[in-house]
Amino acid sequence: MLKRSRHPQAQVKLGACYLELALIAARRRDGDRAHALARKAAETIDSAPPTSDAFIETDRRFYRNQRLPEVAQELADAGIYHVARKMFEHATQKSPDDPWPWYHRAIAELGCGDEAAYRNIRAELLTRFGSGEQPSDRIAYVFAPIPLAEPAGDQRPALAAIAEKLSDPRPRAAVLYRLGRYEDAIACLQERNDGRAWDHLLMALSHARLGQPDCAGQSLQSALDWLDEVKAGIQQPGWTERLETQFLLDEARGLQIHRDASPNSHSTGKRSSPTSPLQ
Repeated sequence: MLKRSRHPQAQVKLGACYLELALIAARRRDGDRAHALARKAAETIDSAPPTSDAFIETDRRFYRNQRLPEVAQELADAGIYHVARKMFEHATQKSPDDPWPWYHRAIAELGCGDEAAYRNIRAELLTRFGSGEQPSDRIAYVFAPIPLAEPAGDQRPALAAIAEKLSDPRPRAAVLYRLGRYEDAIACLQERNDGRAWDHLLMALSHARLGQPDCAGQSLQSALDWLDEVKAGIQQPGWTERLETQFLLDEARGLQIHRDASPNSHSTGKRSSPTSPLQ
């Protein structure tokens, strides 16, 4: 075990060493060791005596607020969601006014299969970051994977207000779709479509809800073509996009949307694990 010093700079650097070891463990997919080392890093950095040295305090903030979350991201990217969610929970406690840890924590809960926890966290995200003239677009993305629970009357007015304030049509489309405003969602995706499976699936689902099977099938085919590029290593989506896309794909299967060409090649009729088509 590395020896702790009471000198602020030495202790912050010691914490940084624990942090690098945590990143190595995470990249080796050793979730428990990565978590233990990350906690040790955080404790060491946080317990360094305060100092008036601006450079030391800058280093402390850098390691604590930027490098430490990288461990959780590495674990989530490796599919070790049960450990990543603990680290994201800790991040929400340390940085409660930052929407990103809340968003990551919610999606990690989906990766763990805990839909109830996911719904609770996304409700918290909506409460904390949904007001004001510029609501966080993380709200839109966190509501994309799973339909609103019924009754959801308490969330619909807030989401409707957010949809009017979001300037980016892509996340706005996700909110509009979940509100049942399918034609408006399609219009937003026509305005901005990044050509990824996420976009094509939202388009397919919106057309399907409107009773337009041909358009839905064409969009589903585009989504599946993009997922084939993922399998070929051409596209490399991040872990949150992989999970969101998987749940949207499952929803498309549930609506029995058939792709443009062969309706059965990508649809088994069974719910798959959250990341299976995207590995």
